[in-house]
Amino acid sequence: CLSLSSVCGIPYEEQLPLFKNTGFDGFFVTWNPNLDVLALANKARELDMLFQSIHAPWGKAADFWHGDEASGQKAIDELKACIDSCVLCGVSILVVHAFIGFEKHDPTETGLVRFHQVVDYAREKRIRIAFENPEGEEYLAALMEHFAGDDTVGFCWDSGHELCYNRGKDMLSLYGHKLCHTHFNDNLGVSGKDIFWTDDLHLVMGDGIADWQGVMHRI
Repeated sequence: CLSLSSVCGIPYEEQLPLFKNTGFDGFFVTWNPNLDVLALANKARELDMLFQSIHAPWGKAADFWHGDEASGQKAIDELKACIDSCVLCGVSILVVHAFIGFEKHDPTETGLVRFHQVVDYAREKRIRIAFENPEGEEYLAALMEHFAGDDTVGFCWDSGHELCYNRGKDMLSLYGHKLCHTHFNDNLGVSGKDIFWTDDLHLVMGDGIADWQGVMHRI
């Protein structure tokens, strides 16, 4: 599967035949409030392609943990809208970033309570939440511990994020038992003293420094 992209200037429904002709079996997409997920689902059926997952927006991820009541509720409502889109188009997995930002490292009980509302809603709708490994490992750790026995919550392992945001730490050894989804991509690791967004290059596998034999062994 391959991610649909809004930056290439080609409408999503026109990207899908290109994916199909190149040899990809399916796709996923990052949610936004104007996204017509039903049109994508219909196009996928027409092309006999898998609509694999929906990726939630990540801009409000920190508000779960550190936002006031209003911003926290907006973050909750956004993920619930993503879950509704999953139900509408028959997608079973919603990928969610545990956090966004490099400055804070202190998960809060408020954040766990807010995420619990989202997980409860996902369970009701029979959608699985796959928490990804971006920056802010402490927040992912708190979620994985809090939802350790909950089958509604799984782990989405991103190889590129591990290489830069997690500085090469073996995240599969920590959360591989909850693995339900993968994002395979490459990069050049951390380019400077501090990690920054530009390190997350999302290169094709083999165009960076990832040890792909080692990756497949761990998988």
